[in-house]
Amino acid sequence: MIPVTRKSVSLVVWALYFAACAAPVVKGAGHVCTGFSTGTVYGFTALMAGWAPPMTLPWSANLFLLAGWVLLLWRENADAAVVLGIAAALLGLTSLIFIPSDELLVGYYLWQLSLVWFARGSFAIWRRPDSEEAEL
Repeated sequence: MIPVTRKSVSLVVWALYFAACAAPVVKGAGHVCTGFSTGTVYGFTALMAGWAPPMTLPWSANLFLLAGWVLLLWRENADAAVVLGIAAALLGLTSLIFIPSDELLVGYYLWQLSLVWFARGSFAIWRRPDSEEAEL
């Protein structure tokens, strides 16, 4: 079992998230993520322009992740962090509604993994509120 703390969850989540920002996310469908044709879209571009329709729904996962992470750092709110983490992971999956899976690249999967890891890590911490560490 892997010991999970608020710090270790944060480290893994943000390492995956920032790696996703530097990686290519979508090939050949820049118009879907950014509203204009760009060819391959990198994570940082999708983060900056992805809030515009039609990608507003999947992009909102970023807000849920951020809010959940802040709540996770406050020890009394791990239960809310779990709910926001699950919501973020599900919202991230809505990308599949707008972008064909064969156009998604490694950056998307790193981003989705950061959302899932946050949900799972915050759940493990919530299950063990009396302890600084939990097991994943």
